Amino acid sequence: MAYFLALEVVFFVLDCFSEAAVEDSAAFVLSELDVAFFVELATFVELAALVLEVFELTALELEEAAFLLELLEEAT
Repeated sequence: MAYFLALEVVFFVLDCFSEAAVEDSAAFVLSELDVAFFVELATFVELAALVLEVFELTALELEEAAFLLELLEEAT
């Protein structure tokens, strides 16, 4: 559940960013606020990627454990 929530948040932020970039593309000027926004966005996306990576590793570990349990059951 948290995996899908993290994905949803990432897509929402990226969607908002792309809409803002399209609306302001002609008059876009980097200011201190814009730089701070991009730094915060990059940090958020990195954190979301780490969350997704943790869930992916957990899923792989669960698959491995299930496979090993299956092998153990076959051996006995």
